[in-house]
Amino acid sequence: MNTADLRKKVALSIEGMKEHAAEILVDLIRFPSVCGEEMGAVNYLKGKLVSSGFCPNIIPMDTSIKNHPEYTYYTNEPTWENRGNLVTDYGGNGDGKSLILNAHLDVVPAEEWKDGFAPKRDGDVITGRGACDDKGGVVSGYLALRALKDCGIITSGRLSLHNVIDEETGGNGTLSLLHGGYTADAAIVGECTDNVICPANRGALWFQLTTKGVSTHMGEIDNGVSAIETAQHAINILKEYEKYMIENFMDHPYFNDLEHRPIQLCIGMIKSGEWPSMVPDTCMVEGGMGFLPNKDIDDVKIEMRQWILDKGDDWLKNNFSIEYNKLHNAAYEIPPDHPFVETIRTSAPFAGISDHITGWPVSCDARLFPRVADMPVICVGPGKLKHAHSRIEQVLISEILKTAKLYAFTAMDWCGIEKD
Repeated sequence: MNTADLRKKVALSIEGMKEHAAEILVDLIRFPSVCGEEMGAVNYLKGKLVSSGFCPNIIPMDTSIKNHPEYTYYTNEPTWENRGNLVTDYGGNGDGKSLILNAHLDVVPAEEWKDGFAPKRDGDVITGRGACDDKGGVVSGYLALRALKDCGIITSGRLSLHNVIDEETGGNGTLSLLHGGYTADAAIVGECTDNVICPANRGALWFQLTTKGVSTHMGEIDNGVSAIETAQHAINILKEYEKYMIENFMDHPYFNDLEHRPIQLCIGMIKSGEWPSMVPDTCMVEGGMGFLPNKDIDDVKIEMRQWILDKGDDWLKNNFSIEYNKLHNAAYEIPPDHPFVETIRTSAPFAGISDHITGWPVSCDARLFPRVADMPVICVGPGKLKHAHSRIEQVLISEILKTAKLYAFTAMDWCGIEKD
């Protein structure tokens, strides 16, 4: 059977699993798999893979990654005991190249969306927390693997599903697998890119800025120094740095056609003060800085601090600290003429997906593949970014099927097919 006929066979298999795909996605959404509570979803998916004839394994989190430079620290980290990532391997007995399909099972909370974990279906649309970020991508990977097996197509190179935890808190699940040697010749990260092929991500750096003041009574305000006003001065300087970044680093070929600018400063949290009539002596500001692959994350860290030192008044210069102890996602890119980019672009039209490539204006686990394992990686998956983390999070089943076809066809071309 020639390649065209094999693609048709796989496509028909995936289309035939439409209702099965919807059922699995609905079931997965019902698991409130926030950080620390992912294993219900992990074990459910493992059961589905086992019943489909695969041999998935739960790989415990590797505690040694806490010493890795790419490890992400976060507040109230849950125990890693009895938690892990799900790895499913297929094929790989020939001389073809290997491929990882990565998608995460953890989701952000739905505390203000009381029905977030009560999925609803309206025709082609499934709504619920995690629908597009990232359980739709999880289902696409499952369908691709299942269709290849059901069609008797065995990949020459190893094809692996990595269904990971801890993505929303910075990527420690994927880091644990890569650090443990679960690597390949290329990877696809199934984030909600609206099935747009993205060989680049912008980076995101969270910062914690602390300023000091001199506390006093409101009646003695001239003898005090407000840490809030000092922080505002620092924020204004960082806004100047944002402007500098936009003016000097926006010209990047992968990011020139985006609707929204990907370089941005966000001030997300401010904590200060104990009483309305007391001048505060401490202010803590937390935020994030987005940047493109033409800027190294370590340079951004140095420059943000240096701009405050260079432009701050005497008090600010001597009474601030800025740290980067939480999310620190570097940007990444692989060139448009890379063989893996060419392979997935060739496969795309057969799946009903455009071969257009662009940069994804957010960050995710993708950057870990080149930084930890020197692997090429592409982000592409079902669902729209505007729906992720929202109270109307949703995904189209038809888009999940397209993604599954893209994954399967790319695996056939990249990994090769075993011959009888």
